[in-house]
Amino acid sequence: MRKSYQLMIDAWSHIAPPKYRDLLRKAAPKECAYMIDTFPPLFDMDTRFRIMDKYQGLVQVIT
Repeated sequence: MRKSYQLMIDAWSHIAPPKYRDLLRKAAPKECAYMIDTFPPLFDMDTRFRIMDKYQGLVQVIT
């Protein structure tokens, strides 16, 4: 039997691909190190998926 769950849509889920992170590091190295490099789900999709797997019904709209 399938377990039911409520669908949750995270419509403001940001990512920081490698090229974007490189550009940010050049433009604002301190801010990039503080805001992006310290939060792995922004750039490490395996980490993001492990977090998402903890919440049944969670989907994300990537922006």
